[in-house]
Amino acid sequence: MVIKMEKSVYRNDEFFKHKIIFIHVPKVAGRAMLKSLNIEEVGHNHLFIYELEDRRKFQEFFKIGFVRNPWDRLVSAFFYLKSGGMKNKYDLYIQDKLSSFNSFTEFVYCLGSNKQFRKEMIKEIHFKPQYLWMMNSNGEIEMDYIGYFENLEEGFKILKEKLKKPNAELIKFNQSEHKPFWEYYDKKMVDIVREIYATDIELFKYEFPANNKFIKDISKQNKDIEVNYKKLNVAENFINEFLMQSIQERPIYIWGTGIGGKVTFNLLRNKSVKILGFIDNDSNKWGSLFCGYKVFPPRILKNYYNTKPYVIIGSMYYEEISIQLKNLGLNEKEDYCVNFLFIGNVL
Repeated sequence: MVIKMEKSVYRNDEFFKHKIIFIHVPKVAGRAMLKSLNIEEVGHNHLFIYELEDRRKFQEFFKIGFVRNPWDRLVSAFFYLKSGGMKNKYDLYIQDKLSSFNSFTEFVYCLGSNKQFRKEMIKEIHFKPQYLWMMNSNGEIEMDYIGYFENLEEGFKILKEKLKKPNAELIKFNQSEHKPFWEYYDKKMVDIVREIYATDIELFKYEFPANNKFIKDISKQNKDIEVNYKKLNVAENFINEFLMQSIQERPIYIWGTGIGGKVTFNLLRNKSVKILGFIDNDSNKWGSLFCGYKVFPPRILKNYYNTKPYVIIGSMYYEEISIQLKNLGLNEKEDYCVNFLFIGNVL
């Protein structure tokens, strides 16, 4: 299936010619590498966007991305955005959100104590967990190579070889000014970040440094890691431990008929659940088929027999949809949830 978009995510001539998908995770030296290779910006696109646009290319292309220690990345992102970032509309919008914080400490403590603020921040691209950028539409990590910021030259060498640019030299770019990241943390802050980015920390084998030899030690540690990223499913915990317990054999409606709805459907189609169809506010879609299932208006939730259906939101408008569901008498978690694996600007 080909998803029609305003611009193709395969539009970068250099990467297209060499059959490469470069996943640019924010604040992991992506712009520095692109400038070093004299390649135009590719944007921050999730892996599954490439898959849904063109599955043939997706399977054929070499998929590469880079990750960074979550404690380090959070410090870098905070100071970068606090100073206005690239001064574009989005960065200035986030700068305004951070304007009330006088320090990084205040920011992290707020992430720990204010669930609504945490929810708002974690969906923003610079704070979003890194593994989410590298998931296919089935919730699996499907990368050919994942490099480490702490050992950037090694990953950059592979990128140079793939692009046939052996003489490219890695330059520094877009660095935010701050002290070594570990100097900003107390024990409580370390634990807050550990909770928020637990999947990144476990999946990419990161830990908070015990001493100032961190950079040297982590480079060697990451070099020795052997993880098969191909088809590594990180959505299973969400599906099996949370979602399946919440559903408890209830039939399901998926709210959303865009990419988010498609991704949510892919996560559920091989599970032992009964999908009744999709829900959308667009009256032009009512009665049509999406992924082989009928699209219904929201009022369908008022008409059920015996078993109350469960709703999974797969849409960027999840906040507005949540209000609608509450007005229809549904309770969050008990009767509906958001497919949080794909929350963000791409849905």
